[in-house]
Amino acid sequence: AEARYRKKVLAMKKMKKATQKAEGILNDESVPDGEKIKGIEKLIKKAAKRKKKDRVYVVSKRGPGGKEQTRAAIKAAKKKGGRVKLVDRRMRADTYRAKQRAKKGGGKGKKRKR
Repeated sequence: AEARYRKKVLAMKKMKKATQKAEGILNDESVPDGEKIKGIEKLIKKAAKRKKKDRVYVVSKRGPGGKEQTRAAIKAAKKKGGRVKLVDRRMRADTYRAKQRAKKGGGKGKKRKR
């Protein structure tokens, strides 16, 4: 509940700043009305937009000492900032390939003759 309240207060502050800037734009006589409207819309859109933190993916290590390496990687990722998501090697590779296929627009690959 506290975090939600903090987010709400932060959003209110942003909107208050945006309205003050909008009033400044409205009071400016040298700018035409069309530009004023566009400027205000831009301000409101920017104030309402929420910034997402980047997610850092940590691929779990295998073999002897794998747990320690994984923990160290998590610590380093947390220092960098953002959320940490632990994934296994196969999952990371699969999602990467799926994105590449979607970007390229390819299908499942070549069909083999038998």
